[in-house]
Amino acid sequence: MNILFYMHQFPGFGGMETIAATLAKEFARRGHNVSFLSHRAGKGTSLMTALPECVKCYMMPDAEHLVSEANRRFLKETVSRNKIGTILFRDSYAGIEKNVLGCDVPAKIITSEHNCPFYCTTEEHPERFTFFKRLKHGRFRLPYYYEGKRKRFLYDNSDLYVLLSNRFYGEFKAVARLLDSRKLRAINNPLAPEFVPENVNLDSKANLMVFAATLSEAKGAMRALTALNILKERGKMPSDWRVQLLGDGPERGKCEEFIKKHHLDFVEMCGYEANPQPFFARAKLLLFPSAREGFGNVLFEAQANGCVPIAFSSYSSVFDIVHHGKDGVLVDAFDIGKYALAIHSLVVDNEKWQAMALEATNAVDRFDVRKISDQWEELFREVTA
Repeated sequence: MNILFYMHQFPGFGGMETIAATLAKEFARRGHNVSFLSHRAGKGTSLMTALPECVKCYMMPDAEHLVSEANRRFLKETVSRNKIGTILFRDSYAGIEKNVLGCDVPAKIITSEHNCPFYCTTEEHPERFTFFKRLKHGRFRLPYYYEGKRKRFLYDNSDLYVLLSNRFYGEFKAVARLLDSRKLRAINNPLAPEFVPENVNLDSKANLMVFAATLSEAKGAMRALTALNILKERGKMPSDWRVQLLGDGPERGKCEEFIKKHHLDFVEMCGYEANPQPFFARAKLLLFPSAREGFGNVLFEAQANGCVPIAFSSYSSVFDIVHHGKDGVLVDAFDIGKYALAIHSLVVDNEKWQAMALEATNAVDRFDVRKISDQWEELFREVTA
């Protein structure tokens, strides 16, 4: 089968690019002809987004405009020239959908959403999405309506629409105001093989916690530091434990100031890391108090390495990945006090941690790229039948 990934950005370093590359490599290994079409290349790349030579990459000709006649024409020409049967449109809310949808493109179109359906309407924080704030502030007044209208356009003009979790069905149907959801499907993200070690030696792990994400309010680096500070002030932070923050972003200065002000000498700012897998291999715990995720790949990337995640229950797909008390810990959303207690419960109880870490390494088998690709191939057969 001839498959075209259509994305706003590729190549690049990010969850969306990594997942697309992981699928593309597996599709190519299975004998499919795979191509990419994007509008720009990201600033950084990694081993996870490196593609085999047989995968072709194209760039839209009109760099000044996302949607234009030149770009639509180039997409159609690319489809015809490569005899593309199926287009995987990876929607990143960049507003490029009208180059491919509703344009009589001679191919089947599967649109996949890389985040949770409420992402654009809640400003990333569910607790802020209140009726009174939508009335008072313009930024909350109409986004729900317009995002719903956009999602309905995507759904109506796609042959199939794929969500990251079947737990998102209700959210999507509510936002898009759907009565007929026959074209909705759900497929989880795959685990990139680069994150899967040959073996996991739990006994060799250090007393180490890692935070691996953009240093932003949405991802929750400051929430993690606040929880650690609570443990320090209460004398519950063991002196032999260390914490490493992997990432960069708008809250880096704020994090550094907080660490200095509260004398969190056990916390190290490591900056951006293209490949966090070696850190997961050494660490026992992943701190990930994110407010909103599409699927939170970092959770099962850590689990594959026996690094137990502690996350908030603030988005429904987290329950697909973390099973509370078995292969990780879920804390009531935005309760930093409880988050601190969850950390403490594992740093003082090595047997409890070890049981969860062992369970975590076994649990991620369901995200194996071969199993996820089987589901995609079933969709290809369905959409072309």
